Amino acid sequence: DKPAQPDFLCPSVRNLTYDYKDVLFAPRFALSGKKIKIAFWGLLAGYAGYFVFASLNQWIQGQPPAETWSDYSLFPYFDLEEGGLLGGVLAILLFAWLGFCYLTASFVSAKLNFEELSGNPFFSVSDSVQYLYEHKRKLYLPPFFIFLFSLLILVMLVVPILLGKIQAV
Repeated sequence: DKPAQPDFLCPSVRNLTYDYKDVLFAPRFALSGKKIKIAFWGLLAGYAGYFVFASLNQWIQGQPPAETWSDYSLFPYFDLEEGGLLGGVLAILLFAWLGFCYLTASFVSAKLNFEELSGNPFFSVSDSVQYLYEHKRKLYLPPFFIFLFSLLILVMLVVPILLGKIQAV
């Protein structure tokens, strides 16, 4: 038999034992430079979307962009109460964008971690992104269908209420 290599050299060299020891080694698996870079770019993309949507929300409420910048600088306030219908649409788009950024960064990082745990420590971020493009339906359709199902439930709750407002019914 070949002697086992020590696990302190690289976390991907360590074989999983499927007990409490794997939980103790989880931070070592998670804190690699590649995965931190993926999380950083996901957070940066989410923040960029927040900045754009919050600035648009302030502009819709009548505040000029220069005044928004002087009041809030890099962190504009997204006011959910004053935006009206367009502000609500912007809020839904903002939450969809944040969810998209979170799901994308998490999927790429998870695929990278899976490959490292499978014994392939040289799996690159670009390979993981390529895998995401090949399997994007598996990632984005389930939350979309959950949203559609929630919308269907909401419609099913609102329709009887509206029918109850008709006196003949």
